[in-house]
Amino acid sequence: MEETFPYLWIDRKDRKRCVKYSAKATSIRIKYENGIDQLLIDQVDALAEYLRKHYYFPVRCNIHITDHKRYRSDSDGHIFYGVFYDNNDVYRKRKLYPEIYVAGRLYRSSSIEQILYTILHELSHYYQWFFDEIRDRTDRSIEIEATKWARIILEEYKESQTISTPFGKLNIYVDGAPINYLPIKLRYDRPPCKPLSACYRIKGIVSNVSEVKCVIETTEDVDFSPESGEDYICTTLTKDNVMLTVGTEDPSYGKTSKYSVRHIENGLIFTDFSEKTKLILGVAWVSDADDYDTRTWYAADIALDR
Repeated sequence: MEETFPYLWIDRKDRKRCVKYSAKATSIRIKYENGIDQLLIDQVDALAEYLRKHYYFPVRCNIHITDHKRYRSDSDGHIFYGVFYDNNDVYRKRKLYPEIYVAGRLYRSSSIEQILYTILHELSHYYQWFFDEIRDRTDRSIEIEATKWARIILEEYKESQTISTPFGKLNIYVDGAPINYLPIKLRYDRPPCKPLSACYRIKGIVSNVSEVKCVIETTEDVDFSPESGEDYICTTLTKDNVMLTVGTEDPSYGKTSKYSVRHIENGLIFTDFSEKTKLILGVAWVSDADDYDTRTWYAADIALDR
């Protein structure tokens, strides 16, 4: 290409510079196989909407989310989770739109964030193909660059996904420093939780840290209520008819503790971690609460997801 761009991914503001290189069909299209979890579909759709808004894809790329845990190479048995095909058939001298295949079956050892990362990794290969880089570089160099850019775009996306509640933003601090996180929005429509204004899960693994703090950054005059139940601990914020609960598993209930968790007036604080610990937070709110409402209390209880 004659044009040069500052980054591998093409920002939307540079799309006019790509017109002469663009195909008749542009952007990305997502296709889901039967059996893909609706939770994953919602997250992939949200990522795709963000990417279309911020980046330009000069040649249509069809992304297939398949009902597989993983793929295995027929030639050497190599395990992989995504693959990019440029679909250039040099023998028949025809060109088809490039495609990406991503293993999208959710199971215990996989996560939605890993699948989103795989999509971004393969889209980085798409841009390498568009800029004609793949042919002239080593496989190792190509993979290192794709890994770098997938992480950059994922962190950028996570930064844009901070939960905004009726009382303010939900922020997470690790040893005092704010971090980006990926909230998973649930369609929580079963009793005793419905109807809800919103319901989220935040999942992460911590290692070699002293403290994790989850707080609602509010300037409102809000009532705070520390609450707990069987294997459950939460903090509820209320004002007028708005009720919000931040909850998590209480690991000290009837088992060996993996960490300590306690209430603070606008959230929860975690300390005393084991070497490597998985944390899951539930966040839910309603805008029509009454004095005896328990919907957010149940919706933020991660045990109900099992």
